[in-house]
Amino acid sequence: MNKNKEYIDELITSFLSGNANEKETEELKAWIKQSAENEEYFMRLQEIWFSSSSDEDINIYDYKNAYKIFTQRVNNSYKKPETSYTSKISKIKYKINTLYNINSLYKYAAAIFAFGIISFASYRFGEYRYSKSLADIEVEAPIGGLSRLLLPDSTLVVLNGGSQLKYAQNFGVESRNVTLNGEGYFEVKRNEKKPFCVESNGIIIKVLGTKFNVQDYPDDKIATVSLMDGKVAIEDSSNPDSNIELIPGERVQFDKRNNTFSKEKYDKIGNDKSWTEGYIVFDETPLKDAVKILSRVYSTPIIISNKDIENLKVYGRFDKNIHSINDIMNMLKTTGKINYRIFDKNISIY
Repeated sequence: MNKNKEYIDELITSFLSGNANEKETEELKAWIKQSAENEEYFMRLQEIWFSSSSDEDINIYDYKNAYKIFTQRVNNSYKKPETSYTSKISKIKYKINTLYNINSLYKYAAAIFAFGIISFASYRFGEYRYSKSLADIEVEAPIGGLSRLLLPDSTLVVLNGGSQLKYAQNFGVESRNVTLNGEGYFEVKRNEKKPFCVESNGIIIKVLGTKFNVQDYPDDKIATVSLMDGKVAIEDSSNPDSNIELIPGERVQFDKRNNTFSKEKYDKIGNDKSWTEGYIVFDETPLKDAVKILSRVYSTPIIISNKDIENLKVYGRFDKNIHSINDIMNMLKTTGKINYRIFDKNISIY
């Protein structure tokens, strides 16, 4: 590692916390690509970060204190796992032979960082979960939180609350396939020889190098893919002959009830990734869909007791790090079209 270790550790911590800007993220990616040693170091710290985070220990910290805690625990408690990395013409095979004891590590790596000058009070970190056979690696973002990670090919992934991403240990060796359950934003590293493939509840998305968002929670009747940059091809997993392509500024919705696609131009495509920056954006969003989003973001049960208002259109842009669920409900109430009441931490809209 040819850069100051403390600086690199801080850069990695900043990225994993969601606090790194675009320039810092690109600098980190460039450093990782410089050598197999750098890549191994980053993957090891990323593994520590996810496997040691704990919801019960997440509090508000300032950045310097959180970084200090993280590096102290890496230096004092981390026992290097029996991990081997083999490199063959840029093909990295990631094998994990033995997992270290998470309890012997620290219970948390770092917590909430600032978005601008506002604390990420609801920004949580996911954790690595491994199957018993260690065949796959799974990263999960807890409800109400976000998880950021770099895949072995330098693809950036941000997972929304309640989402899971699964990929094989040998990701990038022969293929770049991942399975998404929930919502994820991808900035895919271009590799024409190995297309990047996302499989999600009923749909398959194939790309070379691009930026796109996928929203497809298991309980959603409609799956949505929005393209910010590049080009993607989408197909129904039950019908290989089905195929629809997107160009930047387009999004496609897949109705899982009848396996049909519908494509549209959307001049506010950036709204579909606003959640990665802590924002909740409603733009002609049916109230029933807005309620589902708010329930996930704030981990609060919300029901609509008046079926006549389910399709009421909702507008607004909220910062979840500033606005509480009560703030948003009060703002919606000021429209004069809805009212709400809270009982036993549940919200009923009528």
